Amino acid sequence: MNYTELLKIAGENALESVYLMVNREEYLCRHTLDALEKQLVPEGLETFNKGVFDLEEVPLTRVTGFLNTPVLMGGIKMAVVYHLDVLNPDEKALEDLLEAARGQLMLMVFSNKMSKVFKGLQKRQLPVVVFEKLDPPDFKKWVVKRFRLLGKKLTNQSLDFFIRYSDYNERDQRISLYQMENEIKKIASLDSPIIEIEDLRKMMVAPLEINIFALTDALAGGDGPKTLKILDDLFQRGHTAYEILPLLTKHYHNMVIAKALGEAGLPHKAQQEILGFKSDYPVKMIQKRIGALTKKRLLGALETCLNYELLAKQQKINPRVHLESLLVALMH
Repeated sequence: MNYTELLKIAGENALESVYLMVNREEYLCRHTLDALEKQLVPEGLETFNKGVFDLEEVPLTRVTGFLNTPVLMGGIKMAVVYHLDVLNPDEKALEDLLEAARGQLMLMVFSNKMSKVFKGLQKRQLPVVVFEKLDPPDFKKWVVKRFRLLGKKLTNQSLDFFIRYSDYNERDQRISLYQMENEIKKIASLDSPIIEIEDLRKMMVAPLEINIFALTDALAGGDGPKTLKILDDLFQRGHTAYEILPLLTKHYHNMVIAKALGEAGLPHKAQQEILGFKSDYPVKMIQKRIGALTKKRLLGALETCLNYELLAKQQKINPRVHLESLLVALMH
């Protein structure tokens, strides 16, 4: 089922105790969780009746214990569980968890459907909610609504331009609604209530820059096949090594600065101003990515990018092969 079906079931008070949630569009997943919380957990009781558990940080028994404790002031308990597939619990632990969830609501969030744990739970006939990217008509409605909520209106021509230029619905694009919302907020900062095409031409971030986030994610994870697949997609879409290499260097430069600012304890707002972003979303994206990376590794990656940029300017080389060599170097 999709998220609209889940919310409809919730509105009919017909929820099951456990749902497997495949999180391919984080924005929709987050907003669905917020909607369920608002509907099911009385205001002021969130601390007692709702729990969010990242099993990379807490043991599974914490979830079971939470579900087994009485609900405060009626209703049900709502548990959101991340990274169960990383923990890979044994059958006894799973049985205890599912038993504790009876009469409550447990939402298990997975990044994909290929993990052993997910497949095992699916065999138990547990309902699955998949958060796919919005289809073109729904994405168009979403864009119009987001601008309207910010007091702005797009002309028909500028709306079509925004949809085309965003590349959100293009096959294999890794652009998310969070990234689109960030673009909309930036554009909505204009004084005019009507957004024209020329406004969009000046302000929209190229999809290439957004894909650099996905590229550095794959590099940080040491995922060679995924890294080269993203790069190949970019080349097939007409981008060149001369575009990609400077943006990659710029991104690592921002990560180095953000790492230092984060270690110095500066809040996101201050980091946003120093990095020159119009919203704090890019800062959050960068901080999320650098959490597991040391300053030494980031500085090394930046130095490598700068050296490769210098070589590209000084020598006659095959730009694609040169960029592929850089990506291999960044994974080590």
